[in-house]
Amino acid sequence: MTAPEVMAKCAATNLAYLQATPAGRAGYGAVVRLYERIASQSLDCARAWEAGMPCPPHEPAVDAFWWGAAAWANVFCADVASWLGPVHAGVIHNELQEGFCQPHREFAQWLRPEIPGARLVASYSPQLNVSSPAGIILGHDAAWTLLVIRLTARWGLLHHLKDLPGLCQSLLLVRRLRRWPDTVARAYLESDVAFLRELFGHFDFSTHVWLALDDFLEAADSEARDG
Repeated sequence: MTAPEVMAKCAATNLAYLQATPAGRAGYGAVVRLYERIASQSLDCARAWEAGMPCPPHEPAVDAFWWGAAAWANVFCADVASWLGPVHAGVIHNELQEGFCQPHREFAQWLRPEIPGARLVASYSPQLNVSSPAGIILGHDAAWTLLVIRLTARWGLLHHLKDLPGLCQSLLLVRRLRRWPDTVARAYLESDVAFLRELFGHFDFSTHVWLALDDFLEAADSEARDG
């Protein structure tokens, strides 16, 4: 699949995930409403990109969401490859960078072309327990959320003053995601594992990479069950 085709599938998966996110059950309803709106606009944009149409009007937070996703993809894949160990990490990292990270960067660039991607990725610094798949996933959840909030404030604060409850709830949610064990963090981890399996399923990875990703997600799933 081309980058526009695969990112349209990713945007649809992302919207479905946000509609079922544990945040709603944990009392962060404003977060759910905010990100559902962003994800719905994102799907419209991704489908326009796939169809070769001009980029539709959308909120600045949509740009923040996907530039945050581009930074997340880059660093998350590097951390997953490092967890898998030095023997095959280089090959896995290279394939993930080309097959998974590059389409995310291209979509973000299509949405908001003037953003310097490399500098943005360099500013993304999650606090992780890199020996733990659960720590890697949840640490990136928190870091991605904070980056999206920062970019939203930079590119569209006045537009999003009405969403202050959602942004404030997002900060409270970050605190829960950084705890372990924690009931909210555990619920997020369980749903994240299912989400990542579906998200990765849209990409044409080699068998070697598929087996490696499955090892990582199985280890995270085990931590969710035991946590």
